[in-house]
Amino acid sequence: MNVPSPASFGWQSDPETDVWMPHWTDQSLVRKALEELTRCSFKTDCSSNRKCSCSNAKRKCSASCRCSCGI
Repeated sequence: MNVPSPASFGWQSDPETDVWMPHWTDQSLVRKALEELTRCSFKTDCSSNRKCSCSNAKRKCSASCRCSCGI
């Protein structure tokens, strides 16, 4: 049976102890990924709309947004 390496699932082997430990990600990487997933669904310009999820997250609309102000 071919068992996949734990390294493929976010674990690192400590070279001194040969023990597998979880590899914790940097919060800035997670924040950036979440920003890419945030998008609004307005069909018009939402720059002045307080219900815009992008505006509420204090960021500009992106190409993944459905609004007309997306890049």
